[in-house]
Amino acid sequence: MAELAPRRQPTLDEVAERAGVSRSVASRALNNAPHVSRAKREAVERAVRQLGYVPNPTARALATRQTGAAALVVSGEDPSIFADPFYAQVIVGASTALEEADLHLMLCLAASDRGRKRVEELFRSKGA
Repeated sequence: MAELAPRRQPTLDEVAERAGVSRSVASRALNNAPHVSRAKREAVERAVRQLGYVPNPTARALATRQTGAAALVVSGEDPSIFADPFYAQVIVGASTALEEADLHLMLCLAASDRGRKRVEELFRSKGA
């Protein structure tokens, strides 16, 4: 019995082709940008549904220069800090609020000077 190959995700180009629009129009429609007619926007939305298209989060992050994440940075060397229920409530509360905003929570531990420098470099490079 032959094994089925995993189904690859449809691309934005395929959505545009199915909708009968250019790639840039499809992209603008998906990003709710202005200057896309109602008919073209609906055609793109229909093609997305038919194909099961899901935007690639990495490509979107590159295009928008936004990662869709917020960081909670903990600086300290005592691992027992996470045994304190207060911190667990802060983490859960932050995660819940970010989920409502469709953002991911990134937890960064910076226990040493080197760790703090790495976190600083991450934010300066806009990698978070």
